[in-house]
Amino acid sequence: MTRGEDHSGSYRAIRYPHTTYEKVGALVTELPGVGVERWVEDEPLVFRHEDGGDTLVFEEGEDGITHLFLGSVPVMAFERLGWYEATTTQLAAIGLSLLVFLSAAVGWSALGSWRRARDRPPGAERSRAARWTAGLASALFVGFAAGLGALVAVDPSSILLEASPTLLGLLALPVLGAVATLGTLACCVLAWRDRYWGLLSRLHYTLVVLACLAFLAVLRYWNLLGFRL
Repeated sequence: MTRGEDHSGSYRAIRYPHTTYEKVGALVTELPGVGVERWVEDEPLVFRHEDGGDTLVFEEGEDGITHLFLGSVPVMAFERLGWYEATTTQLAAIGLSLLVFLSAAVGWSALGSWRRARDRPPGAERSRAARWTAGLASALFVGFAAGLGALVAVDPSSILLEASPTLLGLLALPVLGAVATLGTLACCVLAWRDRYWGLLSRLHYTLVVLACLAFLAVLRYWNLLGFRL
């Protein structure tokens, strides 16, 4: 494709619910970037597939390319996504956040077991409360991800139809997680001010806070934070 750098990126169909939790259905409307295809530029912003079977037309705005149109799907337009909106970026943020949550659960549980095995004191009450708060937020987010994944695995259409009691219950978890995240953020500030733990432990706790904020940002983008019915 000539001048491909000007047109490259992720594109998603614009016909999807923008204000409700059903927005997650738009995940399946993003154009896949699998394989290599050759497109020949016929005229500015108009490209023809090398086999002549399809046509690409781009729409350009003041800030560059904004939309894509496919001749084979004339009734649908595709909007250009920002880097943070691409499915790969969103899934990476979720995956990394879940890994951080699991590292906290495993690491802090192992630390508690180690202390008990050696009859060590459990640590200051405030530092334990900080880890319990972060652990609660992590557990709520992991529970939501696991529950939503299980729900979709059993019935993929369940999140695209009328909200079921199960889905409503799941949507309550991020709300509770957001409240716990606020407490975790406050505890993080206190941990650095009062030096609850060593440097590495404080950095890890800060990483957990950042993972909570990133996870909430992804949920908010997909209207999964709150009851957006």
